[in-house]
Formats: sequence, C-alpha cells, structure tokens
Amino acid sequence: MVEAVNGMNEALFWILNSSLGLPGDYLFIAITCTGYAVPAFFIGLAGLKLYGGLTRRNAALLLAAMIAGGGVVHGIKSVYIKDRPIGYFANKPELKAKLHTPFRQLRHRTFPSGHSQTAFTVAAFLVILFRRNAAAWLLWAAMVAVSRVYLGLHFPIDILAGGILGTLSAWLTLKFAGKPAHTEKPAE
Repeated sequence: MVEAVNGMNEALFWILNSSLGLPGDYLFIAITCTGYAVPAFFIGLAGLKLYGGLTRRNAALLLAAMIAGGGVVHGIKSVYIKDRPIGYFANKPELKAKLHTPFRQLRHRTFPSGHSQTAFTVAAFLVILFRRNAAAWLLWAAMVAVSRVYLGLHFPIDILAGGILGTLSAWLTLKFAGKPAHTEKPAE
C-alpha cells in the first residue's frame, strides 16, 4: 500500500513539475509568494473587508487559525524529516537532471506544505464565514499548493496534507470560537 501511494505521489509530481518556460516560472513564483504568512494574512483581511466582516475579532480569529495550523505543520516537520524533491532525487542522477527547479532549494522538511496550509486556512476561513465565491478562494489556495510542486519544492502528498491541515485549522478555530457576528455585507 505504501509503495503504491509513493508511486502515485512520484508520478503526479512529474506531471506537475514540468517546465512551462520562463513565463510559467515567473507566474508560479508570484503565486507561491501569496502563500507566505504575511501576504496570505493580508489577502484574508482583504476578503473580510470585501464581505463587510473586517472586525478585530474576525482578524484575530483568522490569525489564530493561521498560527494554529502553522504550529501543527511545523510540529509535524520537526518529528517527520522527509526530504524535499532535490534531496529525494539526489541519489538518482537521471531523475535529478529532470527536476524543474527555478531557484535554489531546501533539502529537508517537505511534509506537510506550510504554504498550502496557510492558503487553505485563509480560503476555508472566508468560505466558512461567508459562503461566497468559494470556487475563487479555493482555486487560489489550490494554485498556491500546485505552485509548490511546479517549483520542485514539495510532493503532491505534502500539498494535500497542508491543504487538509489548513482547512481543519480554519474550521476548528471557527467552531470553537463561535461564528463571528456581522459576517454578511449589509444590503445596499
């Protein structure tokens, strides 16, 4: 079973890690940058503002969800040290040569993906609160996740785990905090 999952993970990696040339590299680098904690938090604040739900409480809950999810991700990474693609393929020269890596890469701590967790925390938080534009928010989070594989920084299983952890951190934060008041934009 583990070998089958690893085989699927590696096969999907090679599909998503194909070069689209310089324009594709720049596009995916830009997308991946939105998955860092600070830009993602501001994207979340912009979503709260867009839907009329930008309050201190909602901003604090979003931040709490991001910190909780990030804490779990880094906790897992500290005990489960798995090589990133460049380290994983280091002893396989024919595969390492195929690896699409637009910039210098880290070698360790690939599982789960922190960028995926962060983006899915923000997207799920907004979708759960407002139930609006779910496809757009989830598409953004999915693109952040896919960008991590395209850039050769993670495997598909890493981004899947990060996405699940991000979604869970948003859901659990809102479940235990209670749904914030004033989460719908007033009628105009």
